[in-house]
Amino acid sequence: MKTTRFSIFLTFILFSTVYLPLSVAQDYTTWHLPEGAKARLGKGNMPLHNKGASIQYSPDGTRLAIATNIGVWLYDAQSGEAIALLAKDTTFSQPSFNAAFSVAFSPDGKTLASAGWHINLWDVETGQHLETLHREVGAKPIVAFSPDGKTLASADATGNLLLWNLATGQVLRTHTKSVTSLAFSPDGQILASAGGRDNNIHLWDPTVRLKSFVEGQPLRTLEGHTDIVSSVSFSPNDQTLASSSADGTIRLWNLTTGQQDLKIESYNAGSISNVAFSPNGETLASTLWTVFLWDLPAVRELANEGVFLWDSGNIEKVLIPSTHPWDPPTPPPGVPNSVSFNPDGKTLVIGNNLGYVYLVDVSTRKSLKTLIGPASETVNIAFSPDGQTLASTSSDYINVWDVNTGQNLKRLDGPASSVAFSPDGRTLASAGNNYAIRLWDLAGITKSRYSFGGNATSHQWDVNIGQNREIPTEYPHAVTIVAFSPDGRTLASAGGGRDTNLQLWDVGALTQLRTLTGHTHLITSIAFSPDGLTLASAGNYFDKSIRLWHVPTGVQKQLLVGHTGLIANVAFSPDGRTLASAGWDRTIRLWDVSTGVQKQVLTGHADRVESVAFSPDGLTLASGGRDRTIRLWSGTALQHSQILTQQAGEVLSVAFSPDGRTLASGSADGTILLWPIMPAVDVNRDGAVNILDLVRVATNFGQMGAHAADVNKDGVVNIVDLVLVAGVLGDAAAPSAFPQVPVMLTPTKVQQWLTQAHQLNLTDAISQRGIRFLEQLLLALTPKETALLPNYPNPFNPETWIPYQLAAPAEVTLRIHAVDGSLVRVLSLGHKAIGIYQTRSRAAYWDGKNEVGEPVASGVYFYTLTAGDFTATRKMLIRK
Repeated sequence: MKTTRFSIFLTFILFSTVYLPLSVAQDYTTWHLPEGAKARLGKGNMPLHNKGASIQYSPDGTRLAIATNIGVWLYDAQSGEAIALLAKDTTFSQPSFNAAFSVAFSPDGKTLASAGWHINLWDVETGQHLETLHREVGAKPIVAFSPDGKTLASADATGNLLLWNLATGQVLRTHTKSVTSLAFSPDGQILASAGGRDNNIHLWDPTVRLKSFVEGQPLRTLEGHTDIVSSVSFSPNDQTLASSSADGTIRLWNLTTGQQDLKIESYNAGSISNVAFSPNGETLASTLWTVFLWDLPAVRELANEGVFLWDSGNIEKVLIPSTHPWDPPTPPPGVPNSVSFNPDGKTLVIGNNLGYVYLVDVSTRKSLKTLIGPASETVNIAFSPDGQTLASTSSDYINVWDVNTGQNLKRLDGPASSVAFSPDGRTLASAGNNYAIRLWDLAGITKSRYSFGGNATSHQWDVNIGQNREIPTEYPHAVTIVAFSPDGRTLASAGGGRDTNLQLWDVGALTQLRTLTGHTHLITSIAFSPDGLTLASAGNYFDKSIRLWHVPTGVQKQLLVGHTGLIANVAFSPDGRTLASAGWDRTIRLWDVSTGVQKQVLTGHADRVESVAFSPDGLTLASGGRDRTIRLWSGTALQHSQILTQQAGEVLSVAFSPDGRTLASGSADGTILLWPIMPAVDVNRDGAVNILDLVRVATNFGQMGAHAADVNKDGVVNIVDLVLVAGVLGDAAAPSAFPQVPVMLTPTKVQQWLTQAHQLNLTDAISQRGIRFLEQLLLALTPKETALLPNYPNPFNPETWIPYQLAAPAEVTLRIHAVDGSLVRVLSLGHKAIGIYQTRSRAAYWDGKNEVGEPVASGVYFYTLTAGDFTATRKMLIRK
């Protein structure tokens, strides 16, 4: 069975060569997206453990592979540009298929092995998935190819060290002890494994033919470390094995004798996470709080009886270059925990605890390129008012993204769990569990302009000179949530720790306005109503309540109770009448803001609901949850209409762009997905909401059942749908801009719509905007004066249209005369209402014939409009 499978596998390898090579010109934000998504911001989370095994150079040094929870990223090692994401398009039931914790290139560089919840093989040239070797991998898996490429070793922390014969499919198990590091010797005669509770290193003969799944015996066990061994690395000449450990030491072992040759230690060294030999074997790189490059001959010379005890006085004598500590001029923040040499020895790739991966020139110590930035759970996201920028938060930083390009514009350091844009888009407020609120000036996005919080002081930075000053406050708690009022003058915040209160701050004066008290436990979410007069706040599992506050006075208006668990998020509808809440009880609840009555309970999520957001037109509600889905609820009744599957990570936050055409979802996998949304008001689905959509609704008045023109999904197309479309339109456009608009778009018809709308007493904000638009449209369609307009086309042959406009109802007649004054034709148009008669369907039409139906000759003609007391004449030309 195994042999057959691997024969198919080898055949597939040959077949895969027909695929075209990967192109560096592709847009990585669109690679391997879930169905329906249009872009991905971010590259996912790197594993917290085995960092040394998660970043690997190809044997020829031209490629660099980085393991993440959404797949393996391949980079051009020279340019630092991403060239591929190795991932398989999977179903919703396979969210972890592409997750990778470690990677390894085959010796010829043509195949890459990745270990996550599965062990997968990939074609490096084409990016094609070749084979899945194992589907039940334990925690923290690692993989390594033998130098001849015939064997793949895999191991994990739960005690499985397996050797895979890639030709036959035979699997050998060597032992059942936890493994944290794995490496083949350059000659392929030794496999070293380290980890587990015994703090030892085991050396194995990978060429011994053991019966499958029978535990083997190591060639030798290297004992000496007093804590977990984190990393092992063979010297290029096969004579030495280097190991690092949580005991703060680096040890070099003689592979011939099995004895320790050298120990590098310090009295106060912490855990050393990674070691790597340079290609010439003369230098050893290690990670502590920084990256050290050890000159091994110098270390051996200064060692006393095989031990080099380093301190600030002697370490400079053994480092390359002779500076301490290794510190690139502009390294990303964080503590290095992974280091590896390019095969040419000129470049280091470094990974750190925050998830940065960057390249450093060994000779100059300069940072060359940051390949991947940090990623952790995307807890909160917010669009800028113009929709061009998106801010996202994680535990240690804020990312600012260009929505159109997917480019990370800026990474702002500091803990952040909540962000909010000011209404003018110039300032970003952030809060994290660090006793501070920060206001970032987005013009430069470089300095925190102002912060205030739990150290009983406030700090204001001048954006230009960076000085700060302290302002007294009385807020001794951490801050985790912030929200701007709609006018941008007030900032609301809520805290962590034991704080159960809300704080209101004057943004202009940088002072605290008042404290709102009422919640019995921590506050999890806050939101201002569109008019800024009401503030909603939600409580945690022990509180389970939503409270509505009158902002001007700080008085509690309503207490909303219904959820049976923590309330993760609250959001007002655009008209301010409805509040939506997302709960860990797997429900979304809709509340009447004026009465506090629960109007509706939406169910469908299979796990905790983390976030809710209304579309700008109020016709769609999006919800995201731990079941890895985004659900869309549409219409005035908010019926379930669509499911968007996140696939890889739990959905922690959702937000609509200001135009309602994009939905952003933040995930636990560290990425943000952008989804295209077709607003219900775009009735004709042409990508723009304009007068044509208004007319489409009007022409379908009375239609029953499912219909695109039934904007609010109440089962009938009527004036309410028309007003909703009008509510999202801007200033009325001149009818001349829409020559295809039907005859029905007349002042009389628009006046009828207005009358119907007023009779319905539609008082919500969107409907009120719609009514105002119809009033503007009526004005645009109502001429201030009667006029005769130029005919078109002109010159013409044989027909033309003669437009005009009426400021008052009148009997309209057009007379056409030849240049000698003789009457050629009379067009009696009858009684016409006020309006603009400009389109071909409304203007006067002349077919170029006289009264008896004969075509007239080429030449100049005059046409005269008579409308009541108004008369005007213009000239036109027939050219045949």
